[in-house]
Amino acid sequence: MASTDVPSELTAGLATLFAELESPDTSDAASKKLGRLKVMIDNALTKHALLQQTRGVEHDPLPDGAPAAGANEEPPAPAPTPTPTPPPVPTSTVYIPIDKFMFDPGEYNSKSLSIYITAGMDNIVDSKDSVSCDFSETSFDLKVMGHNGKNFRLNRDNLAHSIDPLKSKYLVKQSKIIVKLAKCKGEFSYDHWESLCAKPGSKKGKKKEDPQASIMSMMKDMYDGGDEDMKRMIGESMLKSQRGEKMDLDGTSGEL
Repeated sequence: MASTDVPSELTAGLATLFAELESPDTSDAASKKLGRLKVMIDNALTKHALLQQTRGVEHDPLPDGAPAAGANEEPPAPAPTPTPTPPPVPTSTVYIPIDKFMFDPGEYNSKSLSIYITAGMDNIVDSKDSVSCDFSETSFDLKVMGHNGKNFRLNRDNLAHSIDPLKSKYLVKQSKIIVKLAKCKGEFSYDHWESLCAKPGSKKGKKKEDPQASIMSMMKDMYDGGDEDMKRMIGESMLKSQRGEKMDLDGTSGEL
């Protein structure tokens, strides 16, 4: 019985070869057939040799009692779980408030007022990129970051009058900062500033009363509180006014 390691091509080829050798046929056909069988057997032998080389280690028996490969190896230790790094805690910026400055409201009908800051601003021109200022209609916020290792801030959000934020600006000089607030023009001229900030309890920016609205309010009070004659007179006056007529002081009417 052929070994299970012997290729089936080799087994079949040998059996056929043995059968042909026992045959007395010596014709050319029989010779060619034997040649083909020889080539088939050579190929099968080569295949068998290669198979044995690759399986040699696999078939080597282990000594009695010898442990299999990897039997005594300890399992690898689990990888340590990385400790998550806590996110950095944000810290608020600490500012030194700018409490000392000079306020110049400007002359009558001037377009702007000026604020001069000099305290702690020695050679600030060398750090001009660290200076910024935000403007709104009722406030400005000046910040100086990291000048001589310190942060400075001048923030005012209750200005005495409204300003034009688009025309307001700041200037950085050798050892001072100038904030120029653009005034808003009133009915006749630019607002006059007596102080930088509004006083507590003051009504900033109160609109002037509309004369027409005041007259209409008075007429309504007269109509609501008047007698029938008063109501009739007010009604006739309103009707004649809509028609383009006017009432004379003597009560007669005429064309406007």
